[in-house]
Amino acid sequence: MTLRMDKVSFEYNEKSQVFRDLDLHIESGTASAIYGESGSGKSTLFKLLIGRLVPSAGKIQWIKRDKEISSSERRNIGLTYQKNEFIDELTMEENLLIQFAYSDSGDDLEELRSRIDRYTNELLISHLLDKYPPSLSIGEKRRFMVVKAIIYHPEVIILDEPTASLDYHNRVKIIELLSKTSWHPTPTLIIFTHDILFLHYHENYGFYKIVNKRLEEVHRENLE
Repeated sequence: MTLRMDKVSFEYNEKSQVFRDLDLHIESGTASAIYGESGSGKSTLFKLLIGRLVPSAGKIQWIKRDKEISSSERRNIGLTYQKNEFIDELTMEENLLIQFAYSDSGDDLEELRSRIDRYTNELLISHLLDKYPPSLSIGEKRRFMVVKAIIYHPEVIILDEPTASLDYHNRVKIIELLSKTSWHPTPTLIIFTHDILFLHYHENYGFYKIVNKRLEEVHRENLE
């Protein structure tokens, strides 16, 4: 799916404008990283993209085959949030599979279990599948959140600080896993991050920096 944001502005109140006339066009099947200083508006933009906030002005569109998709079709978006959204009374495997019970996408349960095994092995958390969220560290839950975002092979993946609270080794593991999202159609990947590794690790990312309430595309040779 393609993202189109045209002349988008947003403010929480009259004295707190976050964005002004923001334009962002991200083509289907591409990977993009959006970064900026703390307080620059990354989390606000994330919430705008997933529909948790509504622009004060302008328009945000998700377009598939030249047609804007409906709100119900946006279920095919994989997300990670900065805060844990797992259910404490379920094991990690049950948390990963809970969407299956409410999905009409035709996903095969055995195939989903195979993906869970593969992705949790890559992120070194497969031994924690029978554990409950309260017994896991913040970093372990962060890695499970990434797995949850991709196991249903969505057409769009939007991740908010997916490598936060992780050491270098596990940050690299996540970046490598995300670089191998090879199902069809190739997903549109958008990452909100402070992590400098994203800015230098993968040559196919497009980079955008939030500056003065707008987004600027940053060319690789100018990355900070």
